[in-house]
Amino acid sequence: MKMQERIRRARRKAGLSQAALAEQVEVRRSAVSNWESARDVLPSMQNMVAIARACRVSIEWLGTGRGAIG
Repeated sequence: MKMQERIRRARRKAGLSQAALAEQVEVRRSAVSNWESARDVLPSMQNMVAIARACRVSIEWLGTGRGAIG
């Protein structure tokens, strides 16, 4: 599973819309859309940590796909 797919899966698992996740990470909704697209636009490490916190998932899982999601 690619990182884009893990970001989308984590967001949906947390019950967040793209807009809600964007608000929590303090970025535009279009940034979340780009992260979840197949355009290979990836979030910075700072945003990765914020995504993991907002979605209550492991940063290791979000970044690499290894380990448990939560």
